[in-house]
Amino acid sequence: MMNPERFEPKFEIAPEVQAEEKKEDLESREDPKRFLGFEELTQSSDDIKKLAEKFRSGEELQRVENILSFLGDEKNLNHVNLERENPKEWKKLFNKRAAEEIFESKTSYGCTDTATLFLTMTRECGIPAKFIEGKRLGKSGTHSWAQVFVEGKWINVDPTQGRKGMEFKPEESKHGPYKIISESLGPSDSLISSYKDWKKIEKMWDYKKNTFKKEIEKVQREISEKENR
Repeated sequence: MMNPERFEPKFEIAPEVQAEEKKEDLESREDPKRFLGFEELTQSSDDIKKLAEKFRSGEELQRVENILSFLGDEKNLNHVNLERENPKEWKKLFNKRAAEEIFESKTSYGCTDTATLFLTMTRECGIPAKFIEGKRLGKSGTHSWAQVFVEGKWINVDPTQGRKGMEFKPEESKHGPYKIISESLGPSDSLISSYKDWKKIEKMWDYKKNTFKKEIEKVQREISEKENR
């Protein structure tokens, strides 16, 4: 177990402008406090709460940076490429590990694990945080990261990059670019909650148009229906 002590207008608006205004309006109505809660996999523990106390001082951005620095240190969290080392086990654990397990094992098996623990620690420090999943454009693959609500706005943060994660831009990522397809409290209530879901997403994606072949609502419904069969 990790030792916490270590640390009506009369003119016509262009469609793209309307879409952007709708997005901003939606974000302004969304209550960030909702993202201070926890779903199944981001539940906290006594040890995580104790550690989080060390990160609660300072400005919000500083708190986020300190958490990123902590997670970026291999002494605190060892990053293992399980997909390469043990594909069978990786598929079994894909988007299934809880923050407490990740914390106690001091081991992350990928971007979802690191983002999951980051979400728990950040929320424990009083900062709303979203679990984000992005689809890689032009080729197979997805990536998980976070958005934190600081200084009155949501910003993208990639916990896998440590402190440099504050500079993460999904549309410019060297491993991407990525397009956001899911925003949630955590892996268990996201669009992709298992390896099977991931495979379905890949089949539903139009790689030429870089969007889903169907409306997102239909995609969500199909994945949910198949999961419950």
